[in-house]
Amino acid sequence: MAPIHSSVMFTQLIVAGAFVPLLAFAQLTPTAPGPGDQFTAGGNCTIEWTADETGACTNLTIDLMSGPNNNMSFVTNVTTGLDGTDPSLTPFTWTCPFVTPNSDIYSYKFECSANDSDTTWTSRFSIAAEDGSTTPPEYSTQPNGDPIPWGYGSLSNQTQPQTDESEPDPSANNPDPSSSMNNWPETSSSPPLYGTYGSSTAAANSTATLKLPKAFATMSASGLNSTSPASSTPTGSRSVAPSLAAISGAPALQIPFGVLSFFFLAGTILAL
Repeated sequence: MAPIHSSVMFTQLIVAGAFVPLLAFAQLTPTAPGPGDQFTAGGNCTIEWTADETGACTNLTIDLMSGPNNNMSFVTNVTTGLDGTDPSLTPFTWTCPFVTPNSDIYSYKFECSANDSDTTWTSRFSIAAEDGSTTPPEYSTQPNGDPIPWGYGSLSNQTQPQTDESEPDPSANNPDPSSSMNNWPETSSSPPLYGTYGSSTAAANSTATLKLPKAFATMSASGLNSTSPASSTPTGSRSVAPSLAAISGAPALQIPFGVLSFFFLAGTILAL
């Protein structure tokens, strides 16, 4: 009975082992691009494959590669996390990167897991410059002597975004001080403005600005003296107070100097 038992166990192992490849390895097959295909940097790159029917490849990663067959090198990632079992995701289109050199040395690596048995490749294809130009591959044969051209590729500087490095105009936040002085409003809190006493302009603006008489009289020890018209700019302290008309906003009353002298002399005679 022992030999019969061993034979049954051996048969079960063979049957179970027959299903291991189907459960462990994905069956995704790249179909494009193929030999002779060319795409343009900055344009659309198209990738096609047949979906995995085993249900194993649910997390597909696609990378752009270059280099020899026995030691391919990474250029850039195309996409990650695709469901390789979904046939509606193929063909897949992405923007071709700017690379150097523009040559027939690029291919795609399809990876469904960390297991090398789940990794497949497309044939080599070209990524041309924007003007459509390409250069021959750097090497004409593989390291083992196979007559398959190849070369190393990488992203070029053109893939970097172009930023505006212009500096802001410093005058935008620092206007000309002189222009600010000229635009001060004529209010009682602003620097004093000196206009022409008695004019229509002075009367209209008397509530906002302080208007001084064009001529005024002062009493001194030697009698009544007249002074010169006031300057248009402050020239020191003033001992004469502004007129009541200027302060209250009423129209200024102009009285000739001779009339003032007459009333002053008349008042003096009457006082005697």
